[in-house]
Amino acid sequence: MAMSLARAVSTPSVAARPHRPAARSTAPAIAVPPPPPAATATPAEIEFWDFRYRTNRTPWDAGRAPTGVLQWIERNPPRRRHILIPGCGRGHEIFSFSGAGWNTTAIDVSPAAIEKVKRRANRALAKQIYCADFFTHPFNPAQFDVIYERAFLNAIAPARWPEFVQRAASLLKPGGLLLGSIVFGDSGSEPPHGMAEGEDRRLFEPGFVLVEEAPVTDSVALFEGRERWQVWQKR
Repeated sequence: MAMSLARAVSTPSVAARPHRPAARSTAPAIAVPPPPPAATATPAEIEFWDFRYRTNRTPWDAGRAPTGVLQWIERNPPRRRHILIPGCGRGHEIFSFSGAGWNTTAIDVSPAAIEKVKRRANRALAKQIYCADFFTHPFNPAQFDVIYERAFLNAIAPARWPEFVQRAASLLKPGGLLLGSIVFGDSGSEPPHGMAEGEDRRLFEPGFVLVEEAPVTDSVALFEGRERWQVWQKR
């Protein structure tokens, strides 16, 4: 932005020069544009997932919670903490966490998946299970102690991975944990989109610290040899 120059004037001697306060710039402040609104799931994306849950075409679903998360639950008592499970699907982990005493919230865009989960949940838990978009839903509470995901990141387009990381960071309390499994390997044209080696560091390390990592030993066939358990702590 160009600024007008001060008009030249004759300069008095130092002894005769009167004290004058520095003039404030009259240039307008540069407006900082607001962040773009979060993209919502399109009807086609919702139908993509809902069709698979309606027709039971879900090769990523083992019918149980993974061993890694069950072991983590055993090592970490809830102490009234809140956990969010995005892309919960049929929600096996919902019942593992809630059964261990965690205050559990879960969300998925598929009406068929959420219907199946709510059939198994008691009335109090069902109120915390939402058929909605993780990226735009107004959660209450607005922040969580833990976010757990299993290949939810791999289910969304790689172009949106930074958006997921930003959203997770905004929903976690300081020092909160993002934990779960990431699938590595070829990206592919359809989900699950595998992640290249080192891309997890590039995505998470600006705002998170990796505190735990291990290979997943009980993957479904779709993820076998490609899945890795990780725990990231918000800086």
